[in-house]
This record gives sequence, structure tokens and C-alpha cells, in this order.
Amino acid sequence: MRSLDTVGNETLKWVFLIFIILSFFLPSKVVIFFLFISYFLYSLFLFLICSSWAKDTHPEKFREIAFFVVFFHSFLFLFGGALGILFSKGIFKELFFWSFNQISNIFSGLWKF
Repeated sequence: MRSLDTVGNETLKWVFLIFIILSFFLPSKVVIFFLFISYFLYSLFLFLICSSWAKDTHPEKFREIAFFVVFFHSFLFLFGGALGILFSKGIFKELFFWSFNQISNIFSGLWKF
């Protein structure tokens, strides 16, 4: 992952690992709730950090810069969290043998929330 910046690498790695661990010990609805709450907090803090950083270099466009940085990193956050949930529910617990019903149950649980 040479093309991602340091925050993107760390976001993808840590969110993936944290949500794998959470998915082993908590029910799916609670893990998805934690994913969205932590996503909101992550986006808020990242926006504040990026806007203060961008004010120094580009004071006229600091909101736009912060928005696009948060937009990209939010995708990485949600992707890492969803990947962690799917890995723990499907791959690690079932030892690489997924059936169609298990996959549909995982996705239906995600959409019902």
C-alpha cells in the first residue's frame, strides 16, 4: 500500500483489527452500532484536524480540503470495519467454507440495522 498516506494505512489496519476482535465477542447489531458511532467520531475529529492543518497553507479553501480528506478516509474506515466484520463472521469462524445462506444472513443483518 505505497500509494496510501500514513493516516489511510493506519486507519485501514487498525479499524480492520479492532472490528475483527469486536465481532468475535459481541453480537452483530452491537458491532455495527459501534462501527457507525466510531465512524461519526472519526470523521468529526479528522475534519477538525484537517481544517486546522489546511488553514495554514490554503486559508481560502480549507473546508473543501478537509471535506475531501475526510471523504476518502471515511471510505477507508467503513471498508476496514466492514471487512473486519465479514472476516470474523465468515472466514475465521467457518474456516473458509461459506454457504450462500451465511453470506445472505450477514448482509441482511447489515442492512436491517
